[in-house]
Amino acid sequence: MSFDDPQSGIPNVRPITIFTSYMLLCLSLTILILRTLYLRFPIQSSSSSSSKQQTHRSSPIRSFKHVQLFATLAILSLGTTWYYMLCFFSLSYREWASTHDVTLGGDPELGLWLKDTQLFKEAWGTAVATPARFWWTQQIFFFTAVWSVFLGQEGHRRSIPHLWAFMLLGQVAAVSFASNLFFLAVSLGPIRQAQVPESAAAKPLTWTPPLILHALSLGITLISVASIPYFSNSSHFLAILSTPHLLLFVPPLLHRAVPRSWGVNCTSSSAADWYYANTYRIILLCALFLQAKVTMEALGQARGSWGIFEALYEHPAVSSVGWDVIMCWVSWCMWALTGGWEIGESKAERGILLKGD
Repeated sequence: MSFDDPQSGIPNVRPITIFTSYMLLCLSLTILILRTLYLRFPIQSSSSSSSKQQTHRSSPIRSFKHVQLFATLAILSLGTTWYYMLCFFSLSYREWASTHDVTLGGDPELGLWLKDTQLFKEAWGTAVATPARFWWTQQIFFFTAVWSVFLGQEGHRRSIPHLWAFMLLGQVAAVSFASNLFFLAVSLGPIRQAQVPESAAAKPLTWTPPLILHALSLGITLISVASIPYFSNSSHFLAILSTPHLLLFVPPLLHRAVPRSWGVNCTSSSAADWYYANTYRIILLCALFLQAKVTMEALGQARGSWGIFEALYEHPAVSSVGWDVIMCWVSWCMWALTGGWEIGESKAERGILLKGD
């Protein structure tokens, strides 16, 4: 493997370092989140066998099968998306080698390849190149938008740490993979007890962020996503593409970054749920409108619905994003079907009034 360009003498250590750092970032975030899950996993008390009481680092599990399900889905999500991601890396290298007189059977010139290519731009540019491809790609942004609000909501109610790590892992690895890990975190942690905050700065269980910040971050995100195909061949492509990637960090961090006085202390958990339910509805309505628009464009240019399906396997970059979307659909459907929305709460808790709010 070459670390220096023999023709120009330009070192190739920098691109290799960047690529290695990216892979290490994926691994480090996964380890951090798995450690968080481990610390929330219940353990049997060994100090009092007669009482047979379960003690835990965080909270009891609703169902071990529930944990098994989303652990399995997390593995499948990572496996499917990264199989095609590795195929994309391989295809990108082979295409580069064919235009640079590099023998494929010889030592891999990874340094030169990484220096001459922009993998991030190449992957996303390929994934939005046609309406049929964008039909798949656009959906991953919609799932991430809904998930970003869900991260903030459940992270606040269950005191789940490192919400930024879940979002970052979703963006650098796979949204479906990180989503399933967060489903595990929710499964391992009940809603914390409703009580009066210990200080004026502390936020109660039913505190909701200012609506304007949710609306701005999500609104600009959806507008940016809809604009991506129109800038695919523009010098502004990376700027437009980066906008939703950055803004989707806002909803998960609002609960901890925004002062308590900026938000609203709802009188009950039902009132707080109403706030989030309306937020989800607005996102879904906007997503349905934008997806319907892309569907009409794709059907007009591709060979009907079959052409949209064919686009999934036209290029490994599209396949990676497409299978991320498919696994998101599977994971969220399983979350709903298995009663994930009701984990850690009783019917009585849903209408409880919090004194001192």
